[in-house]
Amino acid sequence: FGNETNQFSGSIPTQLGNLMALTVLGMNGRQGSTRLTGVIPTQLGSLTNLTKLELGYHYLSGSIPTQLGNLTNLTRLWLVDNDLTGSIPTQMGNMISMENLNLLTNELTGEIPTQLGNLTALYKLVLSDNRMTGRIPTQLGNLSLMRDLRLNGGRLIGSIPPQMENLTALTRIDLSTTHTGCLPDALSRVETKRLPNLPLCSSATPAPSPTTTSSPTPAAPIN
Repeated sequence: FGNETNQFSGSIPTQLGNLMALTVLGMNGRQGSTRLTGVIPTQLGSLTNLTKLELGYHYLSGSIPTQLGNLTNLTRLWLVDNDLTGSIPTQMGNMISMENLNLLTNELTGEIPTQLGNLTALYKLVLSDNRMTGRIPTQLGNLSLMRDLRLNGGRLIGSIPPQMENLTALTRIDLSTTHTGCLPDALSRVETKRLPNLPLCSSATPAPSPTTTSSPTPAAPIN
């Protein structure tokens, strides 16, 4: 249902939650056209056959419904460029088929849920230009298929977890928000990157110098 770019206006009908056989719901807007308003209906969480849900480029507000965590067949969720607030629901960690999760340019707050580390099919995660706080979860290091990871433009603090060294499939990364500590070596080899100016972890801690044992001073001869 829907097209790549539409000219819908008004709110999303809750009755769409009755379309149980629906597999694709594409309602992206476009610049210069009318846009959807209101909230994302909780009833969309009943569409358990959905594989793609696209509601980008609108004026949708309110929080991301926890019920979307029921969509275990969903591979693509685009909520780009809206006015969504609140935190990312931990229930999104149940979306085990998710491959492409893009929440770019909203007003989301709170911490990145550790449960996102359960989405082992994920190859693209974009949380840029929100107001998220806290640290990068170590669990993101479980996402070995990740090719595109963007967490910039928020208020994240702390060091980059050493587990990020596991993300060897990355071709694009943006962690340009200020961090401390050192940079996992694998991230420095990513083709397209925006990273904080940190030393590589392999060179941040110099190897200890070998302990030298001084020779005993020979005793003075007895006259």
